[in-house]
Amino acid sequence: ATASKPSWTMDASSSSTSTKHVSPLSIRHPKGELRTLTWTSHLYRLSLSPAETYLSFCSKQHKKFLQLQNRFGIQDLEYDTLKERKKVDRSTFRGETLHRIYIDILRTRSEIPFFQLDKTRKYLMDILTIWCLQHNTEYTQGMNDILATIMMAILGDYAVVKALRQRNRKHPSYANALYERVRPEFLSTDAYFIFSAIMARVPEFFSPSKKSMHSREQTPRVEVLIEMVRFVQSKLLKEFDPDLHAVLEKCGAQPELYMLKWVRLLFSREFEVPQPSNYTYMITCVVASAKPQCYAVVPF
Repeated sequence: ATASKPSWTMDASSSSTSTKHVSPLSIRHPKGELRTLTWTSHLYRLSLSPAETYLSFCSKQHKKFLQLQNRFGIQDLEYDTLKERKKVDRSTFRGETLHRIYIDILRTRSEIPFFQLDKTRKYLMDILTIWCLQHNTEYTQGMNDILATIMMAILGDYAVVKALRQRNRKHPSYANALYERVRPEFLSTDAYFIFSAIMARVPEFFSPSKKSMHSREQTPRVEVLIEMVRFVQSKLLKEFDPDLHAVLEKCGAQPELYMLKWVRLLFSREFEVPQPSNYTYMITCVVASAKPQCYAVVPF
């Protein structure tokens, strides 16, 4: 089996800062970092040298993804049924999952034309559906935002590689074999395994309690996360910006009301898309965290 190559033709050299005209291919890392490589290597504890070890791992992951796609992936008929607003069988775990994901996919970065494309929406739906069914976990709002940010970061990497090829230059930080691996035909595989590893690091953010139609276990506790955001407002903010802290205290604004969303979505909704160093910053912190669960990055 082979993965199809997305037929996106957006100009990699676009420099527009208007959200309506932003192409994810224009959102490159400011220092040319290929996050497809660095995020995967950090998340799976892999060294990029020698390149053969990393490439062997990626080859195995690609084969695994194709098997998962064949088993759990969304079918064209299912997507067309949802698109035509016909009813799906929500009595099954798969049907309910598809219904929830599709509703959120329509809202995912809807201000950007790229995310209004059927091909983009199907890619997002396919990855989220496979992940939920493989892990027997209910889809939760916000997963779509994390995945969209990952996808934009990967597409930004393609722009870096394309620019190097056009100028017949080598990447100064990566072996040729590594950056040659950063190709659109591996988009779904790379996005899926980066997303999957991040979900494993932030379980309480999305409460993946492995709820299925056969099992209704209680959700994991979130007390640790709530204590953490309270610490940020009551201690860190008080030192960093006492005036703002005083206003929030006077208004009775509890950090759970606003900060949980920021942290849970890793700030993916809080920065304008043309700010590549910002919109992926929290994901980079999570990826680089030495701890399997990333509460340590919340105060930072």
